[in-house]
Amino acid sequence: ETVNAVRALSKEGVTLADESRTPLYYHANATYEGHAFTIDIVLDELIHSIGHASATQDGMWIPDLDTLFAMKSATLVSRASEKDLFDLDHMLQLLTHWEIGTLITAGQMLDGGLDIETLLISLKGARLRQEACAFLLPDAKITVAQVFHKITALRERLVALLLTAAKHLPN
Repeated sequence: ETVNAVRALSKEGVTLADESRTPLYYHANATYEGHAFTIDIVLDELIHSIGHASATQDGMWIPDLDTLFAMKSATLVSRASEKDLFDLDHMLQLLTHWEIGTLITAGQMLDGGLDIETLLISLKGARLRQEACAFLLPDAKITVAQVFHKITALRERLVALLLTAAKHLPN
């Protein structure tokens, strides 16, 4: 159903390319009005037990901030992409106070393998590219270079917090 909704975007002018699909995953590279982005859909049964969402007037379900935070935190161990870090940076700005444990606990709700070590491996191994930060809308008040700087700084901050937390792990 969700994949069909994505494919229906072509009627609105979205071009889909390099589509791939498994029973639990769908991916496409998309372009809309000169704006390139990726679409990833994952069927994750856990999301329905831990997450909360609200329906829009047209029937689309939108997850709440806590659910999005858990989803983005969990993605850090599988892909740590530029867009994930950008989204996470924005969410962390909305939280009045957070600690690295908050991010770990949220991510573990969806990925039981997420821990300090897996986050460090993923974040330190991620190759962030400035050109991959071109997902901004044309009227954005931030540049691609500024996005790259923000996500690089966030990654460095997360790595530092994780390394500090790792010092308290039992040997």
